[in-house]
Amino acid sequence: MTLLVRLLAFALALPPPYYLPGREPETQAERAARIERIVAAVVAESNAVDRDVWPGTTEDLAAALLAVTFYESRHWALEVHDGRARGDRGKSVCLAQIWTQDRSLAGTSPEATQRCMRRAVEIMVLHSRRCGFRYMDQWQVARLFGAYGTGRTCRATLWSKQRASLWARIRNAAVAPPRADQALL
Repeated sequence: MTLLVRLLAFALALPPPYYLPGREPETQAERAARIERIVAAVVAESNAVDRDVWPGTTEDLAAALLAVTFYESRHWALEVHDGRARGDRGKSVCLAQIWTQDRSLAGTSPEATQRCMRRAVEIMVLHSRRCGFRYMDQWQVARLFGAYGTGRTCRATLWSKQRASLWARIRNAAVAPPRADQALL
């Protein structure tokens, strides 16, 4: 099973954003196709990173991107992905909720999704270097997420630990194909 297939299986098993009954903006099939675009962009950008600048593995980075975007975008909500909903008083765009004036990062197209993931990778690499990480484990990822979320600290916070817990689950699914008798969650 490829990394893309393993991550997609895990991503599709995560809970969707909450909408009032009858107000879901997309069908399950449309959401699954959109999540496949997200995972494909994550895998492509994780594979493209120079191993000299990222202290972990491809799986570490892919899991970090999925965990960050899952939490930053309200479980990959369509309105965040397409740019209708922006966080931080309108300053943050795309699934990774990046503070930028570059609105080309928002959108559900494969190209816009990949641009968003590429910028998120750049930010994670910046913080991993700034914080002096030499490897990735759940504690280091909690610190990385603290840096990603605040832009300044290299400390783990309660919310960054929660995100790092999801990272660990995603990473475990990414590195080893699940056994038939093992649940994803």
